[in-house]
Amino acid sequence: MISLLKLVLFLIPAGFLAGISSSAAGLASLVSYPALLMVGLPPVMANVTNTYSLLSSGFSSIIASKQELNGKKKQIWQILPLSILGVILGALLLFWVPSTIFKKIVPFFIMFAGIMVLVPNMRQKAVVVDEQVSVGKRLAVYLGIFLEGIYTGYFGAGGGVVLLALLIVINRQNTFAVNNALKNFTLAFANVIGAVVYLFKAPILWKYVIPLAIGLWFGGLVGPKIVRVVSDRKMRIVCCILSWILGISLFLQAYHLI
Repeated sequence: MISLLKLVLFLIPAGFLAGISSSAAGLASLVSYPALLMVGLPPVMANVTNTYSLLSSGFSSIIASKQELNGKKKQIWQILPLSILGVILGALLLFWVPSTIFKKIVPFFIMFAGIMVLVPNMRQKAVVVDEQVSVGKRLAVYLGIFLEGIYTGYFGAGGGVVLLALLIVINRQNTFAVNNALKNFTLAFANVIGAVVYLFKAPILWKYVIPLAIGLWFGGLVGPKIVRVVSDRKMRIVCCILSWILGISLFLQAYHLI
């Protein structure tokens, strides 16, 4: 069994990188979930522990994203209830439904989300501030946000980038930094709900949660600052690449190719 000192020295840096990845692109699990598997946690407990730990970067990223969130209360209340309802259902499903089939489908969702983050950048020469999204597309996106909430509560890996892609579709007038801030805010409270549900279903493994959460807190402060100074185009390309890295990794695991 890995010693407590080695666990701390491994999980704090992993958490820091995961916090940056989460708060800048919605891809914490590119780092944190594999890190928990590497220290010996089984998949379900790794997912639960990851959710508890992500509470840390969730709230630090909100602090760091305060500038982008000003004046966005209406948009927040359009998406937050749907996400929370989905998370509650997903968190309950985690303990009731086998994850084998689900894990084989998830990688394709994540890779598709990576493309969706990139596509608006490829097809738009300029964003018109008052551009309207059709009612049908808006309803489809809201349904997608609810389903993303289920996915976040059930498994979670890559859920942030899926939500980010949906927000980019529905909020074309926003910069990447603003949509990223909305994603950070929504996921922070979604993870709170998921953690509350998990409290009644699984123990908190504090020796894993605390060091990972420490790293995530500081990483969560850094990510939004990176997004603020890096161009939308570059951030979308980075999100797409990281999404495909995570998607391919999960694909290889799901189909037992590694």
